[in-house]
Amino acid sequence: EKQKMRLLFLNFDAKYAYFKNQINKLSTGEFCKLTSLEELIEVNLYNEISYKNGDISVPLQSLFNIYTDEMIKTGSLSLNKNKRLNITTKTTIFDATLLGVIIAKSIINNYPLKYKLSPLLIKIIFDLGIQLDDIKTFEPLLYNSLKKLKEIEHIDKKTQMCYIVEKADDKGKIVKDELLFGGENIKVTNDNIGDYIDKRIKYELKKYNQILFQIKRKIFDNISKSLFSVFTLGELEKIVCGKV
Repeated sequence: EKQKMRLLFLNFDAKYAYFKNQINKLSTGEFCKLTSLEELIEVNLYNEISYKNGDISVPLQSLFNIYTDEMIKTGSLSLNKNKRLNITTKTTIFDATLLGVIIAKSIINNYPLKYKLSPLLIKIIFDLGIQLDDIKTFEPLLYNSLKKLKEIEHIDKKTQMCYIVEKADDKGKIVKDELLFGGENIKVTNDNIGDYIDKRIKYELKKYNQILFQIKRKIFDNISKSLFSVFTLGELEKIVCGKV
């Protein structure tokens, strides 16, 4: 904890030097030849890795670019209008695992990703605070509905909203999910609308939990999450997305 506090006051170069030194200590010095993606997602990422597709040797960074494009083509990943990479509701567990490997290995070897991750995805992966504007292009319908709510004056007098979400189950029956304990009895007001929006966003993003679990698992099983805690969002983007 004391080391973390010291690092927080250093500039990016100094913090990154410490970060990279900790990663370099884990290098195995072993060379590993792979021929399948299944092998890639299980291998120790601190090995030196070569990849062969039949008789053709494929540089690892090129392999990452090829499969990132393939996942985009199938709709398992998406690109927003700024060419930022994001998960989708169609992201498969295997593809999420592979993306986690790509991110982790790119950080370890300092490979730039072909497409930068969206700021929202970075925030979710590293458990940073998510604001309403962060979901504008990722969940536009949710964004628009919550934005309209935020603009209503005297919302408690004009609506009967409480800290619940109503939805239809598999049989079409309407069920209520509380956003917090006793939420059915807590009215949404202009004083707590910000808190309601925060909890509603977290609730709606739960549908991505399995996907995100696989991405996080592959990153943080290989690189201690605590090493990232001293970096800002912008600094994390440099580490995760681009060659430092």
